[in-house]
Amino acid sequence: MMDGGGFIQSSHPNSQLDPPTPSSTLVDEQDEVVPIRPLSKAQERRLRDYLDAKILEINSGFKKRADPSSSLPHLHHYLTAVRPVVSVVLQIPPVDPSASLRVAFLLRVTGDMLSAIPSYPLVGPPPTSNPQPSDPPALEVTLIELIDCIAQLDKGWVAVLASQAWNPGTGEGVSAYVATGGPSETDKARLRSILLLGREAITDWLTLGQVQLEREIQEEFSCIFWRTLRKLGEVASITSDNITADLDDSDEDDNN
Repeated sequence: MMDGGGFIQSSHPNSQLDPPTPSSTLVDEQDEVVPIRPLSKAQERRLRDYLDAKILEINSGFKKRADPSSSLPHLHHYLTAVRPVVSVVLQIPPVDPSASLRVAFLLRVTGDMLSAIPSYPLVGPPPTSNPQPSDPPALEVTLIELIDCIAQLDKGWVAVLASQAWNPGTGEGVSAYVATGGPSETDKARLRSILLLGREAITDWLTLGQVQLEREIQEEFSCIFWRTLRKLGEVASITSDNITADLDDSDEDDNN
């Protein structure tokens, strides 16, 4: 059943733990500008309960990562668990009062992620002739997953900073009617600090782990969060030549 705020109530008996599903009215893939509405109080309450429960579950699994019973023993498992949560948060309508909820939860998840990632060991599957379903994939595969996850978060923050709706199909922000909510200056300052410290921590993590990365992967890590940092006026902190063309393209888009 579709609700007025653009989310569909789940018919599952445990619906309070099911993620709200964005309806087709939230993002129209054929239009660049889409009409959206804020969540109702009931929808917001359900969404808060769901996100609080999922974040608590993920953080609990992370804290117990060294325990054999942990559900998130390796970085691969952590990323698999956190990406759907990021997607749900990004789909919160950018309309007051719902927009502040999106900013608050995305700051929370971003901070948690960038603290958790460098805490995992840089390891691949154990040398064994009897692989288990819980074994992590090859380290390079996990690092590519990490780059993809960070790119999703980076593009998501660009959409949030621009008060855009999120299209989960394209992984991009979409301009929306009556989009009035965005991060405050305090939120932006906090985000800037989280990202810069997170970039530094990930760089140190890769260096201390003595991981031999292919040049392309090295370049990707050297410019993580460049889109968001550019929006926040921190382009000078990004030194990779790999994003020059992307920056030029973005400048053209901003001028159009």
